[in-house]
Amino acid sequence: MDLKRRVDWTLNRAFASIDVARDGFITFSSLLNFCRLNGYNPTENEVIAMVRRLDVDADQRINFDEFKLTFDEDGSPLS
Repeated sequence: MDLKRRVDWTLNRAFASIDVARDGFITFSSLLNFCRLNGYNPTENEVIAMVRRLDVDADQRINFDEFKLTFDEDGSPLS
């Protein structure tokens, strides 16, 4: 919710901030690195659970379409 208040907040920018390799996917390692850079130190099992929850096609990576499914129409995270 804090991000939404920023004038530069978009789903594309949020996705890109995690997909630092710019390959169009969020992977286990990119999500783990993003979390750690932002002060959250999840366990490997927590990151695996996050990827599994978002990874609709079960290819072990999250594409933008899968990522945006976790947000409602105005860009708010779903509960």
